[in-house]
Amino acid sequence: MSFTTDEQLADLQDTYGLTLGQARALAAKSGVVRHLARDPRFSRRLALKGGTLLHAAYGSPRVSIADIDFADAAVSDASASEARKEQQLRPDEVAGAITFDEAGLKVRGTEGTWRERDELVLGESVPFELKDVQSLDANGSDEQPLNISVSVRKAEVVQGITVARFRAAFIVDGEFDVSSLTLDETLVEKVISFSMKHFNKHYIDLAIAARDLRDAFDPITVLSLFTRKLRAEKRRQPERFKNVERASDLFERFHNRRELDKMIRSWSDVDKQLFLSLDERELTDPRRVDEIVTGYWTPILENLPTEKLLEDET
Repeated sequence: MSFTTDEQLADLQDTYGLTLGQARALAAKSGVVRHLARDPRFSRRLALKGGTLLHAAYGSPRVSIADIDFADAAVSDASASEARKEQQLRPDEVAGAITFDEAGLKVRGTEGTWRERDELVLGESVPFELKDVQSLDANGSDEQPLNISVSVRKAEVVQGITVARFRAAFIVDGEFDVSSLTLDETLVEKVISFSMKHFNKHYIDLAIAARDLRDAFDPITVLSLFTRKLRAEKRRQPERFKNVERASDLFERFHNRRELDKMIRSWSDVDKQLFLSLDERELTDPRRVDEIVTGYWTPILENLPTEKLLEDET
């Protein structure tokens, strides 16, 4: 059975304006998600999150090409450091888990570049091959290898994992269940990430949530998760969060006009390129995205919790 077809890849290119190499990488990425979702060792342990989750499970018009983000739910509730150390996934385990050859897709996970940083397992330049479709060159190599990250942070998964329906129309058998973060927790992560570093991809994801998904999540629940998420982040990276004493401190960071204007001016820079479905018009205008985000999220974030994150420590 084929993994994908030339026609499916062409439709993917036409939908998002991708090169063939980018379409191949997006297809291969979905195959990795499906492979892990069917692996009994990892199907309930690795929770999909980030832009890939928002696109495949919630219909976001933004696609990320080759990056996949997971949270390791197995270590989220570990209280003892030794217990956590025993549970924590190693880079070689993750690399081995995504080394497979099945149904027209071959991923050579162990040939990627793997490392640990800040309690993350990071895989970069993971090579793959698609069979039975047009090759990019005589060697069949791909210009856009996969980048895969698996978070193994303590308390990374605050609300627990859920099951989402992953939909990838550009691969054969592309609809399946996958463990994931909840939408509420995904949006908390987006707010925190944008507050700390003003990347347009986080801002546009929050605009999409405000415009298209507001009936799928509860703002009160979202607010209730911030203190636990930030407490874990502050303990893990005290320097990065040294000026964040309360969740409410994110409000000014999120609305930093200087950073927002800088982001808007550099919206179309090559290294900040966004891939949206070509029929999307509203979200291609950064000023309109800014209006959507501030109009919806500002009244919510005004109610961020004010309790100290680490008041139990001296």
